[in-house]
Amino acid sequence: MTQASDLQAILAAVMDLTGSVGELKGKLGEVAHETRQASSKIDAISLQIAPIPRLTADVADHERRIVALEAGERERGGAMKLGGWLIRALPVGAISAAIGAAATFLSGKHP
Repeated sequence: MTQASDLQAILAAVMDLTGSVGELKGKLGEVAHETRQASSKIDAISLQIAPIPRLTADVADHERRIVALEAGERERGGAMKLGGWLIRALPVGAISAAIGAAATFLSGKHP
């Protein structure tokens, strides 16, 4: 081979490499763009997921409050039943005592 043909072969190889480098740059640009898009999607998902632990804690807190309210309501219901019984029973007892006292007084057996 002559020197000119060697130079032409080297030049052709360099041009081929230059084209390959250009293709690699293009592919690398595509990969960078796709990576940025994926990163944006991940950021959006993480913003949506971020409140979940706080919501879980809120649900647990609400459950504790509901249990306490239900216990209070049961106690209130029991007190209302006792109060209703007293309201019904006291007048009957008072009337019975009054009748007994009147009967004792009228029979003359009182001290």
